[in-house]
Amino acid sequence: MIKILLVRHGQTAWNVGAGNGERFRGRTDLPLNDTGVVQAQALANRLAHEPITADYSSPLQRARRT
Repeated sequence: MIKILLVRHGQTAWNVGAGNGERFRGRTDLPLNDTGVVQAQALANRLAHEPITADYSSPLQRARRT
């Protein structure tokens, strides 16, 4: 059976408390903040033993680091 896993990038400075309707930042290449780095590491730990055969990602650093 094929499994598809969709993952959103970790937190950045611009999406903290983005309850003002401005959640999407487009192509601005923002790095993960400290919380985003912790989130990315937690995801890596969770997926460490999964048989992942391919991944597709945005070239933006927040996506690549996640």
